[in-house]
Amino acid sequence: MDFVFSPSAQRSLSRFASQTMRLARRFADTLGLLLIGVQDGLDLMARYHALSRLSDEALAKRGLTRSGIARAAMEIRPSRRD
Repeated sequence: MDFVFSPSAQRSLSRFASQTMRLARRFADTLGLLLIGVQDGLDLMARYHALSRLSDEALAKRGLTRSGIARAAMEIRPSRRD
């Protein structure tokens, strides 16, 4: 048995499908930005821990002090993996 939709029902279904796809795209974009933010945070944490494990002498060779580790970790911007 074939279903025949009226023109107004077809427009409503088309509008619903279009809105659903827009919502799905927005969700995917937002999720992507969230994942990028999480990765940036993990990268920052790794840089901080790598610097914090260095001796005071090794930090001094880099022009850093122990109190400057957090700032240095924030300023280091590794190249993007895009």
